Amino acid sequence: MATSLRNVFKQLRLNIRTSAGIRRIPEQVYDKGNLSIDRDSLRGRMCYGGPDLSGTSDITAPVPAFPPRTEEEKYILMPFFRQPEDTLELRCRRDHVLYDVRQK
Repeated sequence: MATSLRNVFKQLRLNIRTSAGIRRIPEQVYDKGNLSIDRDSLRGRMCYGGPDLSGTSDITAPVPAFPPRTEEEKYILMPFFRQPEDTLELRCRRDHVLYDVRQK
């Protein structure tokens, strides 16, 4: 089994964290989706809720999805990440992620 398939199996079937040596999406392609969003322009638009609910130790991520109104428009996804504040310090240490740093 190729290394990437082994990692996928470990992550999705065994819930074991792995480090990816190969990125699935090249960074330059990923960055094309990093566009600024005018939140005021979304008022009154059709929106679908896509919740990613947490279990006991992961992050809850509600993701409003705004479908395109014309063929030229793209979908707009606005993920929000939530987790209990009382376990924040523990999660930062355990996951080696700076969850406690707010983005401006």
